[in-house]
Amino acid sequence: MRKQGWRVHGRSAVIALGVAMGLTACGDGAVRSPDIVPTSQLEALRIEADGPLRTPAGTQFQLRAMADYVRNVSPGTEGAEDGRLRTSEDVTARADWSSLAEAIATVDAGLVGGESPGTASIRARFQDASDAVTVTVTDAVLEAVAFVKPEGVARQSNDRYEVLQGAVVPFEIFGRFSDGGVRALDQAARPTRWSSSAPAVADNTDENRPERFDTLLPGDAAVSGALQDADGATPSQASATLRVLPRSDVCQLELLAPGAQVTTQASPLCVGCNVEQPNAIVDGNDETFARLSIPLGLLLLSQQSVIVSNPQGAGLTVGEPAGFLISRNSGLLSLELLSGVEVATVSCDINGQNCLERERFGDDGGAPLKLSLLGALGAEGVRLLSTPPLGIASADANGLRLDFSAGLLSAAAELNVHTACAVGLPPE
Repeated sequence: MRKQGWRVHGRSAVIALGVAMGLTACGDGAVRSPDIVPTSQLEALRIEADGPLRTPAGTQFQLRAMADYVRNVSPGTEGAEDGRLRTSEDVTARADWSSLAEAIATVDAGLVGGESPGTASIRARFQDASDAVTVTVTDAVLEAVAFVKPEGVARQSNDRYEVLQGAVVPFEIFGRFSDGGVRALDQAARPTRWSSSAPAVADNTDENRPERFDTLLPGDAAVSGALQDADGATPSQASATLRVLPRSDVCQLELLAPGAQVTTQASPLCVGCNVEQPNAIVDGNDETFARLSIPLGLLLLSQQSVIVSNPQGAGLTVGEPAGFLISRNSGLLSLELLSGVEVATVSCDINGQNCLERERFGDDGGAPLKLSLLGALGAEGVRLLSTPPLGIASADANGLRLDFSAGLLSAAAELNVHTACAVGLPPE
């Protein structure tokens, strides 16, 4: 019996000794728990962004895919609760990304690109987890002012445009947008400050339509448009060169409508005298003309006149020749003897009325310039009837008067007046 009891006692002692050795295996006197094999489990996938989930068309923003894990750890591990530690890992580059509306937004490795306005669902998948967000693509935003140009004209690569003097040129401004497009800007929505480097050549005086430029003199003017509220667009302005050309080889500066006005008058004894299409003188077309007619003239008593003035615009230029572009178109019924044409400078009121003849020019005797048309059958080509250079002595002259006289005897006398030249260039 003792031998058997000893054996039982000995076996228990061995077991107890083994347990004691397991608890003190490190030899430093500390009691350690048995080793735990760590396990990790993917709990969820989250899509994150640094800002709102919206972008203008043509721009991009980055999304991130974050994997949330739960790991089993030893008790006492920092940050763990009940032996479980939660961690996150950026798996953006390893996730599978997709867009459910690629016409609106695309995605590549989390980089979202706005294509067109609208909403799109962006999804990321990693292992067995996924997440999705809705992104909004707004209208493209203005990034820069691209160029300015005359309205209705194709853009020139050198941003230089030629127009004839007297034309009214409306300008438009174009912007480059975030979607890569270049489009005309609505000037009602984006007010633009317009200016000219040479107002004497081209100027915008209408406060209600500041984009419209009146071309006044031949020459070059840089027309600039600058956004009043650029909203971050850089650059916020652009310019183009407007080259103003004279309309004809013999008239460098014309008196043109709407600024120039035409009035007519006839002598009391000029029975039946009239002027057909007087406004053709200021229409800017050298091929059209006003026709001055004297049905019957006798003893220098019949005279038909036209006055062209520009009270609100530039006056005549001191020291430059001025005059009219005229032609004759005599027929078989026309008979003239010593008929003539006189030209004088005048100063008229704002309505083109009450015109006063200014200082005379021409001969040393001070007489107005006169071109005699000594009776003839047939036709005379277009020619410039002008004052001589350095002839205009009065700086306040703002118009010209042409007097067509019947002479000693005339029947069905006619004179065509094509254009009034504030500055003429007679051919050499």
